[in-house]
Amino acid sequence: MKRKLASGIVVIGLLASSMAPTSAVFGLSKCEKAEKQITNEEKVGVLLHKKYAEQRKIVLGLSTPTFNNLNTAMSWLPDVYDSDLRIYNLVNKNSSCFSSKQVARARSEARAAKKNISDIATVRKLLINNANTGQKSVDPELVKVLEGLYPNYYSFLSNKKLN
Repeated sequence: MKRKLASGIVVIGLLASSMAPTSAVFGLSKCEKAEKQITNEEKVGVLLHKKYAEQRKIVLGLSTPTFNNLNTAMSWLPDVYDSDLRIYNLVNKNSSCFSSKQVARARSEARAAKKNISDIATVRKLLINNANTGQKSVDPELVKVLEGLYPNYYSFLSNKKLN
């Protein structure tokens, strides 16, 4: 009886040591899923930011940009900020997976992103109104504002530049 029990324990031990880790058996943990979703959304954000950066570069390279040029470049910004908001919402939804510093940063940056989206919508309306009046020249100061708007895209998780 003792031999059978010892043999059974050895067999169970061998089987247990050869089994895959629980995350491979049951899938990713809640926190691993959240980080993966954030990483995937950052990839989307990088693509959207590249489109915006291309348009911004075109406008900044023009000797006399028009209101329509500025509006086209700025039209990409709400999509970039929307991608950011998705990341911040994932952090807030899964706050137990992140440090309190990261959660606070996500809340603060979400508030700023919402304000930026609203401000951009207001500026774009002004640009369209000016374009519709037939006014051709754009104030150089307005073009300089575009230069400083969202110059780089950074990872929320690693805080490294992604573009």
